Amino acid sequence: MTTNVKVGRGNLFQMFDTNASPEAWVTVAEVKNITPPAYARDAQEATHTESPDGYREFVSGLRDAGEISVELNFVPDSDTTDMVFCIIR
Repeated sequence: MTTNVKVGRGNLFQMFDTNASPEAWVTVAEVKNITPPAYARDAQEATHTESPDGYREFVSGLRDAGEISVELNFVPDSDTTDMVFCIIR
């Protein structure tokens, strides 16, 4: 049986360049490490005076997609250096 597992090799950190003709994704830096987001959902209390058997009740709240972090080797001589500095400012 084959597997669909993918090794974390070949990941790219890219930005979409709307100034390019045609518009395109460009690689910004060399990816060293990616920490994926931790998805979560809040539980909102919905207890009221007629809650069954006197137990507190909860309903699903809003989802939170979390944050992703990427550790990079910045490549100062790349064509994308100016794009990155515009965003960091």
